[in-house]
Amino acid sequence: MTKKTWKNFCIVGSGYHVINKIVPALKERNKLIKGIVTSKKNDSSLNFKTFDTIASALKALPRDTTFIIATPPNLHFTQAKEIIMNERDIIIEKPIFLKTKELVEIYSLLNDNKNIVLEAFMHRYTKMYSTFLKFWESNKNGIIKLKSSFYIPDIPKGTFRDKDNISSSCLYDIGCYGLSLLNDIGLELDKIQIEKTEKTGSKILCIQLKGKIKELSIELNFGQNKHYENFVEVTTSDNSTLNFSPFFYGRKAKKSIIHFKNDSILSSHIYDCNAFEKMFCQDTNNLCLNQKNRFKNMLIVTKKLEKLAVELK
Repeated sequence: MTKKTWKNFCIVGSGYHVINKIVPALKERNKLIKGIVTSKKNDSSLNFKTFDTIASALKALPRDTTFIIATPPNLHFTQAKEIIMNERDIIIEKPIFLKTKELVEIYSLLNDNKNIVLEAFMHRYTKMYSTFLKFWESNKNGIIKLKSSFYIPDIPKGTFRDKDNISSSCLYDIGCYGLSLLNDIGLELDKIQIEKTEKTGSKILCIQLKGKIKELSIELNFGQNKHYENFVEVTTSDNSTLNFSPFFYGRKAKKSIIHFKNDSILSSHIYDCNAFEKMFCQDTNNLCLNQKNRFKNMLIVTKKLEKLAVELK
């Protein structure tokens, strides 16, 4: 089957992530940005046709335009529903939705899988991610601990992430990374529980999740902290530790795999790709074929996030 890829795009949202990551990646791969849906007026950084509403963009743009939703998570469902009912493909920034019922409804609206819905976990398209998956598959029976740490030092003021509500918290914004990784490698999420949280007033700063699946101990740390951290680390039964860093990162970078054993330290490096570019250049035939499985996995993670959100409230 001949490879088929997206060509025309419309972006919903115009924040930092769009201007500094999504737009450059689309341009680099010669994709056509047909428009941006935004409430911003006369923004010099938006050198594209702008629309006030999704409805006006849907009416004006070609039928083969793929929409990228890059707005706060609490808006994803209503925006995605409007787009999918107009039979367009959608790429939605993580986390895709806040509730399992939203995911179920969107799946029910798909036109015999002719339209694609993709959750934009950019790290899945990196060399680091594929290297980790290969290591896990070959060594999983000897791994006794998996630890992930994803901390950012600053939350931009005036953005949705600066709000106190649970849908804007680090649980959904950052916690979705670690939970999705556990699901990607075939681990059940039922045993993962809230170990501790840190708050300032009603705002959640950071969260630690822990669990044990058979002999494997799991620890996920994420949120806001003094220093940036972004790694996945595994410990094997022979007291060997491998640290993959930065792990949840989508732009070109030199990444490290550091192997600690006894008193020795060995390191290797990966010169990784721009994962956003790869994500936007996928074979849409394959995306159609594996869509049912993607929704199954998205449902598992969304259900867990929804459950943890209730406990945190």
